[in-house]
Amino acid sequence: MAYTSGNDFEEHNKTVFDLFKKMVTRGSDDFCLNPTGDDRYKFNKILGRGATGLVYKAWDKVQKKHVAVKVSNKGVDRFVSETKLVGKLTHDNIVSIYESNSGPDFSYIIMEYIDGSTLDLFCDRKNLLPLTRVTEIIIDICKGIHFAHENDVIHRDIKPSNIILNKQGIPKITDLGLSLMVNGTQPMGFW
Repeated sequence: MAYTSGNDFEEHNKTVFDLFKKMVTRGSDDFCLNPTGDDRYKFNKILGRGATGLVYKAWDKVQKKHVAVKVSNKGVDRFVSETKLVGKLTHDNIVSIYESNSGPDFSYIIMEYIDGSTLDLFCDRKNLLPLTRVTEIIIDICKGIHFAHENDVIHRDIKPSNIILNKQGIPKITDLGLSLMVNGTQPMGFW
């Protein structure tokens, strides 16, 4: 989705947030995702805003761990490709996708929460990493991309902001929204 101004972007995010509010129940300082009538996910904060919607940090009360929840309005078709990858790509250098679901107004994806920073932080001259470390990161990213290709998935949007370096220094590829799934010799694009 292309935005002609910052106002268009803000309006899109407001729409996504308004739709998302329809599926949550209010608590004291937090709120719970309620797609099945339970309160499995306790939301802590907004992690980011993107072209396809909002990403939240949440606590999964069943699995007893933090997760990231990406919410998008139903009109964003590229979001659908990520939902096709639930459980398909399990690799140390790829963010795991645990669950996805769609409602009449919006869709959401539950994925691995990564505590860290995107690589674009390290593209700033003040934060450049040593060449040996950059080489290690590139090798790890290539391992993740290779694994995805072996499983018939092409990312198509590899860039520093789509790679998170976790607290242990392991790079994780994220945002598979523009990925292409290949079935035999026939490519199948999902936007």
